[in-house]
Amino acid sequence: MDSEIFEQKVKKLLIDLGIDLKGININTFAKL
Repeated sequence: MDSEIFEQKVKKLLIDLGIDLKGININTFAKL
């Protein structure tokens, strides 16, 4: 799979989950 396509899929998934990529940090993962 092309890495760029994979990245787009991941971004879409995160957006679908209501997570802004720019807002991801250690605290975000700590809440999971």
